[in-house]
Amino acid sequence: FYNQRYSNTVLHSGPDAPAKGTRVPDFVKLSEAMGCHAIRCEDPADLDKVIEEANSINDRPVVIDFIVHEDAMVWPM
Repeated sequence: FYNQRYSNTVLHSGPDAPAKGTRVPDFVKLSEAMGCHAIRCEDPADLDKVIEEANSINDRPVVIDFIVHEDAMVWPM
């Protein structure tokens, strides 16, 4: 699990890949169900606003669900 951090890796690629079109669970709804404040960020232009919102919450855990294109070169966080 990438040094105890969640990450999703598609092991099969190409036009006939079985994972094409699949998506990970709705982390916003899962987080809210567990009492967290959850935010989804799909637009890079919203990044600063989302992080400011997350930093303003002090009474419960905050989960940010960053949605990126499947080809994005994102390091496991």
